[in-house]
Amino acid sequence: MDLESALEDCSSALKLFLNNRFADALAHLKPWKEESMYHAVGYSSMLVMQAGMTFDPKDVDAAMTSLRESLQTCER
Repeated sequence: MDLESALEDCSSALKLFLNNRFADALAHLKPWKEESMYHAVGYSSMLVMQAGMTFDPKDVDAAMTSLRESLQTCER
């Protein structure tokens, strides 16, 4: 995926997220989160915000795992 397409795709996911369509936003980013650093950072950021809002230990663990994976994707 080229830069322009990645940014447009992440922008669409952000719009979904900001319109309270959290599951749709995450589903939109998930297929590319291991290939695109923009998708990886967007995906993990959304999970971090969710964890911060719920304080649910499962959400916090999912966010931490996603952040680690995002870092690995960005380091490639």
